[in-house]
Order: sequence, then C-alpha cells, then structure tokens
Amino acid sequence: MRKYFGYCRSATREQGQKTDSIDRQEKAILGYARDNNLDVAKIFKEYGSGIDADRPSLIELIAKIKCGECNGIICTSVDRLTRDQLTLAQLMKLIEEKDIEIVTPDRTYTKTAEDQLALSVMASFAEYYAKSLAEKVKRAKLQAGKQDR
Repeated sequence: MRKYFGYCRSATREQGQKTDSIDRQEKAILGYARDNNLDVAKIFKEYGSGIDADRPSLIELIAKIKCGECNGIICTSVDRLTRDQLTLAQLMKLIEEKDIEIVTPDRTYTKTAEDQLALSVMASFAEYYAKSLAEKVKRAKLQAGKQDR
C-alpha cells in the first residue's frame, strides 16, 4: 500500500481556531484517504501564510519526501500547501524526481504535463489572491490612518 502524508494549514492561529479550519482539513483528509484506501502515515499541521516558504511543518514534509518516506501528499487544496511559485517549483521537482503525487479531493497531480500545468495554474491564482489581499489590507490600513487624523 502506498504511504501518504497529510498537510493542513491555516493562515493564522486565530483564524484557524475561529473556523476550526485545521480540524476540518484533517477530517477531510482522513475521510478521503479512508474512502480511497490510502494509508496516511502522518498529518502535518501548522499556522502560517501560504506565501511564506519557511514554515517548519512544510520544511519537514519536504525533507521526508526527499528521503523517500512517502508516495504522496494529501491536502484539501493546493493552496493549503503553498501560495508561492518558488515553493511550488520545489514540490513539482519532487513530483518528477521522487514520483510522488499531490492528492486533493478534486484532483490528483502527478508528473504528467497536463497535471504539472494544472498545478502551476492553481498555484499562480493562489499566489495572486494572497498578494492582492495583502495589498487591499495595506490600503485599508492606510485609509483608516488618514481618517484618524
């Protein structure tokens, strides 16, 4: 049986606790694995921005993949793994070199050209969303500061 690691992420602890995001992701991963007869060896969980590549659980997950400890990653969405193109490139290289797959409830991404393209497009939109949201928040804070004067 192929072995998988699960990965759950929420942007902030407050957001994750308020919405039970991490718990819901974990339940979805385990349910998907059970329904598809996949063995989940470990679930990595963390709080942090998807733009940030220096997340401890993600770094550990990538290191374990490099050592050949799993056949794939299960997550609820690609944007849970990363919203950063450089991190995605690293994951895509691992898909190719280690013959792993990234599994979501909607799609399994492998080393085929079609899957690599789809993964790139998904990550591009995720990165755009994160950066666009950060810009909107920054503008709103500046506007609020001007109104306080």
